[in-house]
Amino acid sequence: MPIQVVISHAHDDEALATRFVGLLRCALPALAGAIRCTSVDGHGLEAGAHTSTELRAELRAARVVVGLLTPHAAQRGWVLFELGAAWGAGVHVIPVVAAGLQLADAPGPLKEVQAVDGANENAVSRMLESIATRTGVLLAGIAAYKVEFQQFVEAASELEDDDD
Repeated sequence: MPIQVVISHAHDDEALATRFVGLLRCALPALAGAIRCTSVDGHGLEAGAHTSTELRAELRAARVVVGLLTPHAAQRGWVLFELGAAWGAGVHVIPVVAAGLQLADAPGPLKEVQAVDGANENAVSRMLESIATRTGVLLAGIAAYKVEFQQFVEAASELEDDDD
């Protein structure tokens, strides 16, 4: 199955991205091989791939692009660049604010996109339903992903360290 969900994130947020991929793999098991998240083992690019060429093609072809917006991501341009590219290609973009970034802090044009508060269980549940609908994949019962769900919400709730 081609890549259906691309997760854009700052590499400093690898732990949060790993939690999110774990949640998607358990909640939407049919998507397990169709998730691109470059810093998570098993979901990175193939050896020898030309990074920007491959990611650009996958961003255009994906059904959903999720941007993990944290203080790290807000300080770096790549996540916003990738979300803008996906938006320009007509791909459904879901910004997820986490690690102390607030919905009101979403940068520029992302303020017009309905963002998800990653620390809000109801919002994360609705996001999973939206991803399921947009990819045509069945959402598993909560028992199949309850642990990963809680781990992601907790990780998204944690405030960034100020020692960066």
